[in-house]
Amino acid sequence: MGNLKYGMGNFRNDIYGDYIRYTHASCHSYVVMDIGGKILVVNGADNSETKKIYDTLREKCQMN
Repeated sequence: MGNLKYGMGNFRNDIYGDYIRYTHASCHSYVVMDIGGKILVVNGADNSETKKIYDTLREKCQMN
């Protein structure tokens, strides 16, 4: 699914191949994760929110 505000669902491109995407169209920074061989691409509404997602995930990974 894609519209002017969000891109969500299963996508394919030359960089990631098949991947799942939950993104805001207004923000061009992303967090890309490989989870068990599947690629997930997410972002926040803006660069600041995307950085918060990245920092939270990084912190959680370092705890393990």
